[in-house]
Amino acid sequence: MYKRYKMKQILFIGFAIILLNSCETQNSNNPDQLRSNVWVPIYEQPNQALDISYTTPDTAVNAGRIYVYGNYVLQNELYKGFHIIDHTVPNNPLKIGFLKVNNATEIAIKNNVLYTNSGSDMIAININNITQPVLIGKIPNAFPLENQEYPPLSGVYFQCVDNSKGKVVRWETRSNQKALCYR
Repeated sequence: MYKRYKMKQILFIGFAIILLNSCETQNSNNPDQLRSNVWVPIYEQPNQALDISYTTPDTAVNAGRIYVYGNYVLQNELYKGFHIIDHTVPNNPLKIGFLKVNNATEIAIKNNVLYTNSGSDMIAININNITQPVLIGKIPNAFPLENQEYPPLSGVYFQCVDNSKGKVVRWETRSNQKALCYR
């Protein structure tokens, strides 16, 4: 009876230790080793929302939502801005430019004003002339950022968060990176 009780106790303690360690950040055994598929934090920079510009068309890599506005379709390039596509001739859409808005993931348009997020800020852009966007307003911290202390997955190597660099707005995987943390 005592042996069985002791064995159950040991198994319970072992299981509890495994569970607790699975949620804990650990330092990598070899911090100088380059690893593939390392999660890297991307930081929000102060006043990034003010960096809004219209540039030449670009290739969609990480496409998000689309929005129809008059003769245009705006396609979100996650965290970078919006591809502007002229669909005056529906069977021959033409990519005409790119509206750069850092950390943008959402879009709404009303009365020639494009509303989007730039990280945690909400911004309003006059697009009366879509090739000459004008920032007309900003609400700082309108969208509180989620806790981004860790990457979205566990069992991965990642670069530890450095709070002196700002808020982490997202995580990206990169190859051939040093990783000091594991979770």
